[in-house]
Amino acid sequence: MHNILIKAIAVTGLLWHTFALNAQESNGKIQGRVLDNKSNPLISASIVLVREADSSAVRTVATDGQGRYRFDKIEPGDYRVAVSYLGNERYISGLLRLEAGAAMPVPDIEVVESATVLEEVSIVQTEPYITQKIDRTVVNVEALISNAGTTALDVLERTPGVRVDPNGTINLGGKVGVMVYVDERPTYMSGEELANFLRSMPASSLEKIEVMTNPPANYDAAGDAGILNILTKKARGEGFTAGLELGLVQHRHTASNNSLNFSFSGNRFRMHGNVGYVVQNGFADVSISRRFLEGKTVTSSFNQFSAIRRPGRGLLSTVNAEYSITERSTLGIVLGGTFARPDRENPNQNTITDGDGMLDSTLVAENSEKGSLDNMSVNLNYRRKFDKDRHDFAVDADYLNFHINRDQWFNNSGIQNDGQLTFFEQLSGQLGANIDIYAAKADYRYPLAENFLLALGVKSSFTKTVNIADYFFVEDGIYEPDFDKTNSFNYQENINAAYVNMNADYERLSIQLGLRVENTLASGHQLGNAMRSDSSFNRNYTGLFPTVFMLYKLDSLAERQLRFSYGRRLERPYYQDLNPFLTPIDHFTYTVGNPYLEPSFSNKVELSYIYKGMITTSIGYSDTRNLVTETIEIVDETYYSRPNNIGRTIVWNAAVDAGFSPAPWLDVQLRGEVARLHAKGSFYTGVLDNTGYNGYLQGMVGVGLGKGWRIQTDGHYQTDITQAQFVYGSKWGLNAGVSKKLSERASFRLGVSDIFYTNINRGIINDLRNTQAEYRNIGDSRRVQAAFSYRFGKSGVYRPSREDDSAGEERNRVKL
Repeated sequence: MHNILIKAIAVTGLLWHTFALNAQESNGKIQGRVLDNKSNPLISASIVLVREADSSAVRTVATDGQGRYRFDKIEPGDYRVAVSYLGNERYISGLLRLEAGAAMPVPDIEVVESATVLEEVSIVQTEPYITQKIDRTVVNVEALISNAGTTALDVLERTPGVRVDPNGTINLGGKVGVMVYVDERPTYMSGEELANFLRSMPASSLEKIEVMTNPPANYDAAGDAGILNILTKKARGEGFTAGLELGLVQHRHTASNNSLNFSFSGNRFRMHGNVGYVVQNGFADVSISRRFLEGKTVTSSFNQFSAIRRPGRGLLSTVNAEYSITERSTLGIVLGGTFARPDRENPNQNTITDGDGMLDSTLVAENSEKGSLDNMSVNLNYRRKFDKDRHDFAVDADYLNFHINRDQWFNNSGIQNDGQLTFFEQLSGQLGANIDIYAAKADYRYPLAENFLLALGVKSSFTKTVNIADYFFVEDGIYEPDFDKTNSFNYQENINAAYVNMNADYERLSIQLGLRVENTLASGHQLGNAMRSDSSFNRNYTGLFPTVFMLYKLDSLAERQLRFSYGRRLERPYYQDLNPFLTPIDHFTYTVGNPYLEPSFSNKVELSYIYKGMITTSIGYSDTRNLVTETIEIVDETYYSRPNNIGRTIVWNAAVDAGFSPAPWLDVQLRGEVARLHAKGSFYTGVLDNTGYNGYLQGMVGVGLGKGWRIQTDGHYQTDITQAQFVYGSKWGLNAGVSKKLSERASFRLGVSDIFYTNINRGIINDLRNTQAEYRNIGDSRRVQAAFSYRFGKSGVYRPSREDDSAGEERNRVKL
């Protein structure tokens, strides 16, 4: 019995030792990261671990949201890693020798684009139109041929989930309050100035649009609806490389959009830049109808027709230079300039009729405006990389200046129904604004563990604006001040912020948690004149803005994923919306600011299901308090457009995105979206309480014909949209395009937008006191665009080590 017990213990010990040894030997790890040819993480790439001895596949995984992959519990031996991704060359690593229980890091793998030959037809596999990431959706601008020859504003209007109204206001996911960035830097503009800026930016200079409905904590908290980050093209390659694109647009008039991007890369010095030149020639035929009521009886009507022209030109330029002080530290400077001359011609005729429709009088107006928008920006940056991957420190300092002028002229003539001239009025206006923005920020990242990244940052910005509006009545060459409109307004703002962001990646779960705190100190002072006394206001408020992002792989191949996001956002009033200016548009229409505007705060939640990276379904909810939006008030038959806070706005939305390639030569992209919007708050006429449902469909089909030819059609349909006081009418549009790759360096694209001329803006304005109003705006949506592009120098990869700056969201809030 004793011997049996000893033998049993010995056998048990031997088995345990063998098991432990095998477990140790099978506990090896092979891990790494995959990047695209622009050094961006490649998501959902297929990674196969191949055993060297028999070339068998041991295991297959997909890269996560940061482009990383990992094989666990691997036996010792010799292996290779094979990487596959649609549109890129297949990559096979060198020999990897794994010791028992060891963890082997594989150097970053950078894959390159490929061209596939199928049955003697050359098929170029293009980058997907839409790519989903853990905290954003990335749209490839060049994937849509009809973007050729257009402007940045046109590109945004065609971006899935984004809508642009006739005034250039951008809507994202059914909400206003979008912050627009360019290369991670805020534009600091809004309203008409932002629209003019985007019209001055040729689409040919754009590479991608990043759509962030819930931006992470390292972005400024501003933007109720989210952030649109426009990424511009960078020429890539060693030595000197460049890319030139010339675009021509023909509608009722002729316009032109042209761009040049270039780069130089030496031993320690790198530089890239782009220049865009645009000749604008837009138009809009606007009809507005107003019916004044007593009860339900129409007492009089006002009908206005305006034939608006928007001629102008714009030059935009950016130069980014970097010098590597050491292998791990870089010093850089970014210089930017915008020089736009947006003009506006607005002749209009207004007829006033009585309740029976009989003509009472006519007002004929010849209104014009010559504008200038000059912006210069300087960014100094320093970046230091430490010994570990993703361990770095960066600091940025920025200065921006905007100098904006408008020279306005209004000629108004009143004519009785018998043709007799009743009055003639001339009004001259000179509007000027100077805006200085100073900002600095510092960011630090430290990998606490292999799969855990900590990021910290601080930021401070100071903004000073000086605005002057001088209006004069003109009679017989004599200028008399119009003190009702003449004004001077000064505004200062200081924002201080800090954030912490944590990223954790596990085998199937990726988590990103963030918290940002921002304090705002602001003061405004309206100087008085002979008729108006001084007025001033002060603001001081602090907010906490948490963010949560989670991406969970439901299977080991990451074919099915769940994505969750939550964020709290802030919308500060635009600088000029706080200014109680009274600015005429015509004799019966004015815009006016509101110094009593409060910041709005919103909470947003979104849940998405992603299938094989091709189909994404999502549902979202947002609750906004004090939403800042345009409102219309009528006083003595005159329209006043004024920004106001709406007490509470709740939006529910659901969307489906699908992108797939049934054949190597065929690409299909579809998006469907439905939303419910409920706005309730105090209003001029009592209580505004509006609920509306809306839907949106968008699609694109591209076909490769071989030999460098490709054709494509895309379109959209939008139902009626109820948003606070406004109901935007339904509309649809169909576009088509063809492209030809002439050589490895040259290509040509031809597109037709809004073929059937149905993308027409129209709508109804509700909640007006004793008034019904509607409008119709027929613009330059139907047009033909042609673009020719040519690349110089060597092809290659170049990406600046840093593309963001410290200037935050301030640039987005310039509105003049």
